[in-house]
Amino acid sequence: MADGSSQPVEPTQPETAQFKSETSRFISAWEHPDGEDSARTQSSIRPHWPKGASGLTIGMGYDLKYHTADELRRDWGGVLSPEQIQRLEAYTATINKKGKRVPPKKKPNKAALKATRDIEVRYKDAVKVFEDNIQPKWEDTAYKVFPGLEHMDPYTKAAVVSMVYNRGGGLGKKKSLRRKHFMEIKEAVIKRDTRGIAATLRAMKAEHTNPANKKGLHRRREAEAKLIEDNQRAVDLWYGVEPAIP
Repeated sequence: MADGSSQPVEPTQPETAQFKSETSRFISAWEHPDGEDSARTQSSIRPHWPKGASGLTIGMGYDLKYHTADELRRDWGGVLSPEQIQRLEAYTATINKKGKRVPPKKKPNKAALKATRDIEVRYKDAVKVFEDNIQPKWEDTAYKVFPGLEHMDPYTKAAVVSMVYNRGGGLGKKKSLRRKHFMEIKEAVIKRDTRGIAATLRAMKAEHTNPANKKGLHRRREAEAKLIEDNQRAVDLWYGVEPAIP
């Protein structure tokens, strides 16, 4: 993986892959746990652990730590067997009587990966679950954080939803760099300033300082910015702006 000093190459999907939107195409290319080559070849996905604060994860970034057993059954019941879902439930969160989320009974570790390694999801099924059950929720989150994003061009929309899916929709603490950047994007969305959005997505690299994952996050922020910039002509035409003749 490259840091912000080089030009990253966005993971690409095979020509035969079919996606409902630019958002699902872009995010799916970044969420395969085994890397870009596996995304290109559409290889199947087993339960994995991104480490850090993440829980046991299946499909395209579906972190069981942030879902309940009911949500798991609802979202994956058409793909996984009842027996497979039952085994995965131990890694999901529960809601106590006070309505608070309780961490999973089992922790994500090497033993968890070994115990669930036979649960294999075909790539096309992972994409379908993502598009049908997961992507709409995160699009709604992004649209609430950045009002008006839903009416923007497909490339800008995909870049911002990707960032929110990767980082969450919280604005962060007052005077934090995260809040500053989120507010900049919010203002740029109102103005339909796609170049400003791309610039802020790139500037977000400054927030990623953990040596364990900063290179990958820098690369993703760069790719989100370039998704807009590399399609700037189409983006401008979306808003009726004729590109300048050089």
